[in-house]
Amino acid sequence: MTKHFVEYPEPNLKLLRASSNNELIIFIGAGISQNVGCPDWKGFKLAVLEQLMDKRLIDYAAKKYLSDNFDSRKCLSICWKIIENNPGFNLKWDEVFPVEKSPNIYDDLLLINATYITTNYDLNIDYAVERKYKGNSHNKIIKSSQIDKAPDDEIPGLSYSLNDVFHLESDFKSTKLDSGKVFHIHGSLSSQDKMLVTIKDYIQAYGRKSELRDFLKELFSAKTILFMGYGLGELEILEYVISKVDKKENATPQHFMLFPIEKAQHGHYKFQEEYYGDLNIELIPYVIDPIGPGSIKHLIKLWINQFKVFSGTTDIYKKIQEIKRVGL
Repeated sequence: MTKHFVEYPEPNLKLLRASSNNELIIFIGAGISQNVGCPDWKGFKLAVLEQLMDKRLIDYAAKKYLSDNFDSRKCLSICWKIIENNPGFNLKWDEVFPVEKSPNIYDDLLLINATYITTNYDLNIDYAVERKYKGNSHNKIIKSSQIDKAPDDEIPGLSYSLNDVFHLESDFKSTKLDSGKVFHIHGSLSSQDKMLVTIKDYIQAYGRKSELRDFLKELFSAKTILFMGYGLGELEILEYVISKVDKKENATPQHFMLFPIEKAQHGHYKFQEEYYGDLNIELIPYVIDPIGPGSIKHLIKLWINQFKVFSGTTDIYKKIQEIKRVGL
C-alpha cells in the first residue's frame, strides 16, 4: 500500500485523547529552536570552534581538523577540555543560543495541553512560559527555588513562575508532571555547569541508574509521547532509554514523532518507518517541500485548533454523561 504524504497531517485520535486526559508528553528537539535562530548540534559545534579561534585558543588548521574529522558531540567534548584548561575564557552563550523575546513558535506550542520535555539548552521556551504566566494575570512571578545559581549569575530579564520550569535532575519526578510544566532534561543556560554537553556528561547521566533514566523510563512506559524537532543524531541518547522499556506484545504505539520529509525521500521512508517501529514509535510524516523546515510552525498552529476542538467536544460529552449519571 502506497503511503500518502501531505504537508499538514492531522493529529491522530491517540494524541487528541492523551491531550484531553492530561496524558500527553511533548519532547522538543533542536529543530524547534532553530525556528527562533538557535543552531542544531552542528551549528553549536561550529559556533564554539569559531569563538575558540577568535581568542587564539586554537588556530584555523585545528578548527578545520576538529570540524571535519569529529562529529558534534566528540568535537564539543574536545572543545570543553580546551575551555577547562583556559579558565579565563568565557563562552558567549548569547551568541550561540539567542533568545527571541517576542511571541514565537514556543508560545503557540504551549497552547497545546501537554507536559513539555526538552533536550535543548536555550531559554526560548522559558521566556514563552513567562509570557503565558504573565498573561494569566498572576499577581507575582516568583523565581523558582530550583534555579541553582548565584544572584549575580541571573539571566537578565527572565524570572520563573514557581515550579513551572525544571532543569535539575533532582526535579525529574513523575509527581511533578502537569500540563504546562517544562523539563530541561539535559540542562539549560540557567545552570550552565549542569548542562550535558560532552560524551562524558552523557555517559554519567545515562550509563548509570539515575533519576533521569528512571524518570524517562516511567514516561515512555506510561505516557503518550510526541517527539518534534528531532533529527536522527539527536534522538540517539533517548533511543537507548526507549529500547529498555518493556513493551507489551502486539501493543499499538503510544509514541509518535513528527517527521519532516521531502518528496525526493518518499521512496526511502519505509526504512525510517521500520526502524522507529522497532522502538514503538509511529512516524507522522509531513512534507516540507513548499516552504522548508519552517513548515512545523504552520503545522503547530493548525494542530492547536484541532486539539482545542477535540478537548471542547470531550468536555461537553463528559458533562452530558455526568448529568445522565446523577439523573438530572
